[in-house]
Amino acid sequence: TLLNHPLLRSESAALSFGAVNSFYSIHSTFFRFSGQLKKSFELRKKLYHLWENNPAAARANPRGYTATLANYIIGLNGVERYTEALALLKKLQHIPLRSIPLQAKNFAFACSMEITIHLNLADYKKGRELTKTIEQGLERYYPYLNKSNWVELYYYASVACFGAGDLKQALHWLNRILNDPSIDSRIDFY
Repeated sequence: TLLNHPLLRSESAALSFGAVNSFYSIHSTFFRFSGQLKKSFELRKKLYHLWENNPAAARANPRGYTATLANYIIGLNGVERYTEALALLKKLQHIPLRSIPLQAKNFAFACSMEITIHLNLADYKKGRELTKTIEQGLERYYPYLNKSNWVELYYYASVACFGAGDLKQALHWLNRILNDPSIDSRIDFY
């Protein structure tokens, strides 16, 4: 397997920031897809701390840093550490990004993950409150998001509104999916 490669057998073989980053990323991905979620999470955590302890790397590569932070937040959600995940989502949302497409990607991820956490906690009211942010972000970033992002946000907004008892708004969001014949990228939501 890939992990038998001499450079991937031991963390001690990773002698630079990039090598350690790759070591953690590859191992985390391997463990995630082999069902070893705790090991994957621990490596995501190490990867996050690697970037946190190297602010120059984070400034030089905001895309890499935000991806690492996002993956760690996904891991926190997976192990039900929601308070930490929400705090890091706020941090992610305040990272200054020059690229509008990267801002759009951050927006879509942050809103999707935050509403997912509120749904996991059955806090539908907070999820419903987030729909205003989603609406504003969609107006600003719509051209920079793919249809999968739109459908995901529409769907989670619909579920949050339904759970909060706002059936009219739930139907509004659901209709945005059903009335767009070009949306076929997330058939899992149909």
